Amino acid sequence: MKYLLAVLLLLLPGIACAEETLSEKCTSDAASSYRGDGDRQLFVYDVENTCEFRLRCELNITIVNAFGLNHDHKIITIEPRSHGSLMLWIKAAGGMSTRRHTCTQM
Repeated sequence: MKYLLAVLLLLLPGIACAEETLSEKCTSDAASSYRGDGDRQLFVYDVENTCEFRLRCELNITIVNAFGLNHDHKIITIEPRSHGSLMLWIKAAGGMSTRRHTCTQM
């Protein structure tokens, strides 16, 4: 039993690193930005798939500004050479934002 546990502990970090490598290699969130729409502002979290296969991605975003905390979560499927977005309406642009996406190959 001890040996099985030791083998699992050695393999599990490798599996987690493989998912991070896929997200780093196949996705880009460089187009994410604050945008205006009339009198309201929104933050668009845009994730682009640069690989030749479909990805299932979980997008998470949290923004803290003078008006409080806004957060959202969405699971999307992104086609090859395409992008998916998560839009979060906010009262004012700026503040601190935390965003994270994790993707798996479909």
